[in-house]
Amino acid sequence: MRLSISYSGFIPSIIKAIQEQDIIIKNQQSKISNLKLLFIDQNRVIENMQKEIINKNKLKPEPAISELKKMIQDLYSQVELLKKEK
Repeated sequence: MRLSISYSGFIPSIIKAIQEQDIIIKNQQSKISNLKLLFIDQNRVIENMQKEIINKNKLKPEPAISELKKMIQDLYSQVELLKKEK
């Protein structure tokens, strides 16, 4: 007794499985593209925030305060000199 398999019966199922896989792959590629765009947008936001922080640090009053302290010290020195002259 010989057993045989009819492969022609598998062809429609194989074609359907390949089509379903193709749909899954295309959906995953679309999700990956969307995630890449989101990643790029988030990087831009982060870069802008970093620039803002850098600019705020540049504008911090600390340098102005140190300059004011020096000016006050100079004024005290001048006042002391004037007191000594009297």
